[in-house]
Amino acid sequence: MNNPSNYFEVHLNSNDNINSSITISGTATFNTGDTPSTNILAIPAGVISSAQVGMVISDAGNTYITAGTTIASITLPSTLVLSATTLAGNEEVGRAFTLTSTDNSNCNFNLGSVLDQTPNAQNFQNETDCLLKVKYFSVEQTAAEFTTALLQTIQIRSNVILPNTIESQFQTTGILNMGSSNILGIIPVGNTTYTYSDLQNNPNDWKCSSNPFKGQIEINITDSNGTPLTILQSKNWYMVICVYFSKTDKINNFNMPTIL
Repeated sequence: MNNPSNYFEVHLNSNDNINSSITISGTATFNTGDTPSTNILAIPAGVISSAQVGMVISDAGNTYITAGTTIASITLPSTLVLSATTLAGNEEVGRAFTLTSTDNSNCNFNLGSVLDQTPNAQNFQNETDCLLKVKYFSVEQTAAEFTTALLQTIQIRSNVILPNTIESQFQTTGILNMGSSNILGIIPVGNTTYTYSDLQNNPNDWKCSSNPFKGQIEINITDSNGTPLTILQSKNWYMVICVYFSKTDKINNFNMPTIL
């Protein structure tokens, strides 16, 4: 690399997602029969219809709910099944609770704003294409949890155009078996029921891409079928993306240091 001015590292943290969070308030019956349980009952219909698996639930002072408890499943018509048993206490009818979620399986970051913060990036705002690579990825989920959820591989998808990337798709009438892909990278999750080619090294390589510094980039975390991972709605992740612009006379003339 004779001139480092055309190479960038972009660090993305799901906590910095610019998508607005979702907050839902409701009431429920806790500890039916004065017995702690993973079920809370008598949820209003409007709350049940809006609640999603993975949302974080809390009550005032964490009296009945352990901090960090999430919705494990929803049983119609009016029951929420929690990821942890409620705390000891007498039965309480109509107790208020709050559900929150930022859906970290779908995050947005305004990479266009980097032009205001990193002067050198301004030199590339008119470039049409570049190379992208997922250098690093971590997520708040264990291999055992991925195994339980029957997940084999994470796909990192994006709204940036990847003209030289294709993927297979289910073939139906009038639809070809292959199509263009928006898979930026893949992450093996260590599911113990699968065998992987390599769990130690980064499986991702450079991809031809449109310029991500021209606006807002959307990151979608999906399973191997491209379905959003609802189990990551309230889980944090961290990713490093490398961006490299091809050398041009303009870029080579930048007054930048040289790496030998």
